[in-house]
Amino acid sequence: MSRKNRRQKQQTNTINFMNYLVEKRHVARPTAKTPGQQNYLDVLNGYQYKIVVALGPAGTGKTMLATERAIERLQKKEIEKVIVTRPASSVDEEIGFLPGDLNRKMEPWMRPILDVFENHYMPNVVEDMMKRGTIEIAPLAFMRGRTFKDAFIIGDEMQNSTPSQMKMLMTRLGKGSQMVITGDTMQSDRMVGNGLVDFKRQYEKYFNAEYVKFVELTKMDIQRHPAVAEVLGIYGEFRNSSITSAYHLR
Repeated sequence: MSRKNRRQKQQTNTINFMNYLVEKRHVARPTAKTPGQQNYLDVLNGYQYKIVVALGPAGTGKTMLATERAIERLQKKEIEKVIVTRPASSVDEEIGFLPGDLNRKMEPWMRPILDVFENHYMPNVVEDMMKRGTIEIAPLAFMRGRTFKDAFIIGDEMQNSTPSQMKMLMTRLGKGSQMVITGDTMQSDRMVGNGLVDFKRQYEKYFNAEYVKFVELTKMDIQRHPAVAEVLGIYGEFRNSSITSAYHLR
């Protein structure tokens, strides 16, 4: 074999090896780090539950694990797209002043979810997925009148929704889709008319739920610095008991 051919073969082997590493990096395998997270993953992985509502404080992995599961199902071709939405008064008030299309306007609020995607895809690939509609990011108000088929929908920060917004989003679910609602009632901007708290109360009155499942994560599931759990504990001493009770399922 000539020197030129050997060099070309080495380059080909190097490229193949790098592609192998990239491919391995792209594979999504959601992994729990606590018993609470494992219970959450078990519910997400069970195809029985079409709407999963995850409650818990910041840092417990509610949104991260939901996004990992969405990517896993996307890679397995079980769904065609991932839809991410959230209610936020700041988005409604300030989105028009931000440059770019809707995805660009929403990106600052959706950055944590996009970071999870970029753990599995190169940033340019994520951007291309957004352009093609494989990843769709939109304010909650844009969900009205739609039906989501063969999609994984993440309703993030839903403690800031109204009861009518919560109902509107969950009734968009179509064939072949799964929806995850995440929220932390302790961080709600709505002390009155909270859609997440309202739905939980309605859920507790309904004893025949077959497709809807609540999951509760606690400070024991927090994966950020231990100081975060301590701060939440400090603030928890001053919380209204009626709001705190929204975490506890019967």
